[in-house]
Amino acid sequence: ELVLDRTPFYAESGGLAADAGIIEFDGGRLVVLDVPRPVRGLVVHQVRVVDGELDAGAAALHARVDPEWRT
Repeated sequence: ELVLDRTPFYAESGGLAADAGIIEFDGGRLVVLDVPRPVRGLVVHQVRVVDGELDAGAAALHARVDPEWRT
């Protein structure tokens, strides 16, 4: 699970499905499987690590929503 300070991913809400996509960082890649909102104001990204190892406080992440999934 991963919490970001901001995100392009839509969290599941009101019966609508959450976005899917990828998060890339220097030396690695994560696949976003689900995006729940367990409490108001907190968005959690449930991810699967494809490559690399993400350290807490990593400076640069690139989050991309899968456009086909969203539509």
